[in-house]
Amino acid sequence: MLSLARAIADSGVPVFLKHVPVDSVLIDILRFAYHGRGMVLIHPEPGGQDVSVSAYPASMRGVSALATDVFHFGFQRLAPRYRLDLAA
Repeated sequence: MLSLARAIADSGVPVFLKHVPVDSVLIDILRFAYHGRGMVLIHPEPGGQDVSVSAYPASMRGVSALATDVFHFGFQRLAPRYRLDLAA
């Protein structure tokens, strides 16, 4: 699964996943795959059992997707919704 995550990170395409279990190994795999290649944002979903994961690669597509989210939600609404994973 790590090689798939690295291939996705290298492709330059942003990833948006919903309803990921909080304790899923997928979160750690994405963090590892995007380390030095972009950023991974985690957003808790209502109920506390699941999270949404957004991974933005350091590419034009990734930066564009992040800018679109900021444009639609603004920094004031985006920042509290997501926990920036600085390790990624």
